[in-house]
Amino acid sequence: IFGSAEFFGERFIINKDTLIPRQETELLVEQCLEQIKLIKGEARILEIGAGCGNISISIARNSKNTKITSIDISKGAVKTSRMNAARLTGCGKIKFIAADIFDDNFIKKRSRMKYNLIISNPPYISSGELPGLQKEIHFEPASALDGGRDGLNYYRRIAGVAGRLIAERGRLLTEI
Repeated sequence: IFGSAEFFGERFIINKDTLIPRQETELLVEQCLEQIKLIKGEARILEIGAGCGNISISIARNSKNTKITSIDISKGAVKTSRMNAARLTGCGKIKFIAADIFDDNFIKKRSRMKYNLIISNPPYISSGELPGLQKEIHFEPASALDGGRDGLNYYRRIAGVAGRLIAERGRLLTEI
């Protein structure tokens, strides 16, 4: 409705292509920042599901020595992420890519680059619950909400590809 939302102390542009950032997702950012402190050298981070870029941008703004790749299947979401990054980071710490993490060609190309952290806030609402949610939710992209029959579809799929992309002693952090 307002075209923007606050997250981690900053105002992010949002639109029909993105979810509204939720306060509970700030816990995921805080956990990532704690994990980054444990990494010697540059922290290589992969975010699955960029949305408006709030997670990656918040991490970039609050950490040093990070290289973040943030992907989303929605070209509109990637465009919005790039706008937010240009406004809020002013640096090249984040590369936003429109891609499908489950595309085998994408995985093969990225598997050379091992990530210290893979982070995601994937769709986790079960398909049956969607119609009963508050009406404001229905203005958000259904593809960013619907986690399949039991809400865990994307967690299973992410777990299936993470092993090919994560560095030794790397971490997978998700909101659930």
